[in-house]
Amino acid sequence: MSIERDSREILGREVSLLRAAPGLSAGGGPALLFLHGVPTNSALWLPVLGRLEGVCAVAPDLPGFGASDTPHNPSISAYHRFTSELARVEGLRDLVLVGHDLGGLYALTYALAHPHRLRALVLLNTTIYPDPMVALALVPLLAPGFGETYSWLAGSQRYRELVVRGLATMYPRETPSDVLRELTAPYGQTSSWLSLVRAFRGLNPLRVLGWKRRMAGLELPVLILWGEGDPYFPPSVPERMQRDLPDSRLEYVPNGGHFLMLKRPRETTEAMLRFLERV
Repeated sequence: MSIERDSREILGREVSLLRAAPGLSAGGGPALLFLHGVPTNSALWLPVLGRLEGVCAVAPDLPGFGASDTPHNPSISAYHRFTSELARVEGLRDLVLVGHDLGGLYALTYALAHPHRLRALVLLNTTIYPDPMVALALVPLLAPGFGETYSWLAGSQRYRELVVRGLATMYPRETPSDVLRELTAPYGQTSSWLSLVRAFRGLNPLRVLGWKRRMAGLELPVLILWGEGDPYFPPSVPERMQRDLPDSRLEYVPNGGHFLMLKRPRETTEAMLRFLERV
């Protein structure tokens, strides 16, 4: 499978992206648009993109992450506008939106806002439900001044190597070394940590609650693909999501963990392809 790195100007900002099967017309089948979570970038999807034979797929570094420019406003609605514009510029039709972690929240809320623009939705280890423990863990990072101070320290010459090495430990040992370098290298810079802080601050809890209330009315095929053994999300989340999304299918990837596309790329890709055959 041919994969190329390119850049595009989207909404006045330079965006770095990966393309699988470049030149393949999306009219020949569904086109996949992959949205990563945090603290990652498009390199997260490389083990999957390399296995998508004959499928048109695009995986951007979301604005503020990887090699993409920082957005004006990192709100959920801003990422929705980014998604629509990227799909338009890339000529992606019969669009299947794929999201992981925070990218899964962006993907789900996009589907709730614009179901007519999508053919289907794939959600990997993500949540839309409030979690007191997660909220508590984020409070210090989101506190005014603290997030900025942490970002400056993390990107300083004194600490950046320690931070990058520590970040690498969160990924499974099966992660290819070149992918691991791409995932961690940006976090030796203060700007990457500031983007992460701003992305979390852009999550308006009341808006998220409003999106959640629309889930029962979503008439769109949804695959909930869940890596078992996720240390970040409770195991009840995928079953709850399946109950709340009427046309959803839940599949587990045994021992997939949070980063199932890195730990179990073959199983993850095969599950996606089976789903695409049905939609």
